[in-house]
Amino acid sequence: MNDDWNLSRRIKNMVWTISEDYQSKPNTSNANYKYYTDIQIFDPLMLYELGLDREEAAALSIYSASHQGAHQKLTNVKLLSTFLTSRIKSGFDEEIIFSLVHIGEDIRVDSLMEKERPGCKDFRLKGTQAIMNKLFSPNGNEIQKLFKGIRLLVSGTSNIHVIDCDWEMAREIYKDLLKCLSARDTLEMLHIVDKIYLKYWSKGLSKYMFLDEIDKFGNKLEATSMDGDCENKPSKGNGENSDKQDSSDATAEISTQIYDEGNK
Repeated sequence: MNDDWNLSRRIKNMVWTISEDYQSKPNTSNANYKYYTDIQIFDPLMLYELGLDREEAAALSIYSASHQGAHQKLTNVKLLSTFLTSRIKSGFDEEIIFSLVHIGEDIRVDSLMEKERPGCKDFRLKGTQAIMNKLFSPNGNEIQKLFKGIRLLVSGTSNIHVIDCDWEMAREIYKDLLKCLSARDTLEMLHIVDKIYLKYWSKGLSKYMFLDEIDKFGNKLEATSMDGDCENKPSKGNGENSDKQDSSDATAEISTQIYDEGNK
């Protein structure tokens, strides 16, 4: 019991130290999750129940904490949201572009985090190996299997043939995604992901906005959605939900402008 308590305390400290955001609230419960102030991390006790041993659960929990803390510090979430809205409205396949962005930003953020904290790499390797060996499902449609294959390649596991996918394509996309290792920020990562999508899935796409324009709108969204930050503004109306609605309204407004501009 004492070991579990020490691990939980270590996980929370990891989030706060790496994110440099001591107002954030590491949370393992979806039921009590608060949109702006909480950072979701793995609960070691839940991982035990799923079949991981104590060493695996500890590694995955610590990696989860460091990974989410690094995203809190390094990822421009507003820009990601603006980019995805623009691309989906322009005809990009939602599942594909979400998967590319998710993997690309994970690669970038983990690389930067591990340069500052080399010890995090061991937790990442042990934790992701545990997922792939004990929690991984090979099922899904063709696109889901393709990106599961890419995830297996990213994880470095040797057990890649548990899934039946187009491995030639998976390896090519994986090589392209490794360019995200050198991306300095979220915008550079999106440039890489954009090129990957267009390389493999460009057929039938309508006109869409350039990334520099998306960055401009993303900055405008950052300015207009400040009312959604719970720590910096008093809540309105029904508190937290009203704050979230303010941000959602701002996102919708910018998204409409993106769509209109991209289709002129």
